[in-house]
Amino acid sequence: MRYLTCLLAVKHNSGLGLNLPNVAIPRHARDEIFAVGIKRCKAPFDGVTLYTRHKVDSRKAVLSLAQLKASHGEEFWVRSIERYPQEEFVADYNRMKPKGLENTELESRDGLWVRVDEARLRLEMLGMEHFEGGVTLNVGFGDAGPVKVRKDLSGFSVRMRDHSLVYVAASDGKHILLMHRRPRESMHTTVLDAWSAGTDGNVVRMADFRNGIEFVNRPTSFEGRYEIRLSSALRTYVGARLFQGSPLGYKKRRGDLGEELINEILTRLDCPELMRYPLGRCGGLLGHGRPDSLRRTPDNLLAYFESKWWKKVKAAACDATKQVKSFLEEDKFGSETVAGAYMAILDWNPWEVECALTVSKVW
Repeated sequence: MRYLTCLLAVKHNSGLGLNLPNVAIPRHARDEIFAVGIKRCKAPFDGVTLYTRHKVDSRKAVLSLAQLKASHGEEFWVRSIERYPQEEFVADYNRMKPKGLENTELESRDGLWVRVDEARLRLEMLGMEHFEGGVTLNVGFGDAGPVKVRKDLSGFSVRMRDHSLVYVAASDGKHILLMHRRPRESMHTTVLDAWSAGTDGNVVRMADFRNGIEFVNRPTSFEGRYEIRLSSALRTYVGARLFQGSPLGYKKRRGDLGEELINEILTRLDCPELMRYPLGRCGGLLGHGRPDSLRRTPDNLLAYFESKWWKKVKAAACDATKQVKSFLEEDKFGSETVAGAYMAILDWNPWEVECALTVSKVW
């Protein structure tokens, strides 16, 4: 229904609003959300759409102007008042996805679903509500609990139940990873089990995501700093294993994942692993350390490698240097002599798309 009239901004709660008369609102059998198109009378512009709810037995609906810098008594043209069902909200979200969530999509066939990359998760519909001229779709997001998907004049946003803003959603096919935080707080990660026909029932390994490693910048020789972009699936796989489980095991999980990821990166650099923990994993031999792996370098020589993924990169490099210097020199494997020892230090915040690997020869 199209309705054209001019209304004055009046006091509403602690701000201003427009009183939409009952006769201007399309008939409906239950309380519903309506999309209202308005323009300023004194300085017409392209117009905006705000949202409100109308109760069936109410003589008016109040449209909040909280998102606009309106003044008391200012005149607004009301251009349209139309129902805004869940299906239109879903369609608008898919056209105007939030930054960082471009790989997500809402589906309203056979219930409400969210798709993140190739994974899908069924959502529980908890209702729609309006606030300050915006509209929010409340959903149950699996084990993450209630989540708010909001639309206002700035676009769409997604917030967890603690009001933290979701910046990234990613999937490896079996898990959905949500990265979220509140202002002035560190990033938090929520891992959810998801369904994907492509991986259901299959065991997933780090090697399955090797193609998700893209070299953005690389040094002129084997040694040096490699800048790398990691795929969404690979980051989700690492994040799911890193953040699921007891906090007490976080350090060990990070160490193990760092060794696995560095192994895949080095393999892509024509430096294949010949043996993991060639001298055993724990302890030492006559005061000598034990390397993480024995590899064949691109120049076809045998070398020990020590891998680190710590939060403090300089501390990791210092510790790795001490360990590598303690490795037995001129050790033999079969008929070949181990020609050198390297350290590989991963610099990566697990919430970032890009990381860096520095490869250095110690002896």
